[in-house]
Amino acid sequence: MLRRALVSPNFLIQVEGVQGLTDLQDKASIPFIIAACRNAPAELASALAGFLVEFDDPQTQSAAKEFAPQR
Repeated sequence: MLRRALVSPNFLIQVEGVQGLTDLQDKASIPFIIAACRNAPAELASALAGFLVEFDDPQTQSAAKEFAPQR
């Protein structure tokens, strides 16, 4: 259900989906979160990427810097 939220046309639902996946530390969802960042407008991508720093994974750290460089 949380992964499906990542493709919602509603940005708030996308953010809630990413937050839920992050809270669960669902590392299998990392590619889905990164894809959501790639498909989102810049401001939303930055918000979604802010959650990536909570994963202890080099791939997420790199993506977080790409989509939210100011963080």
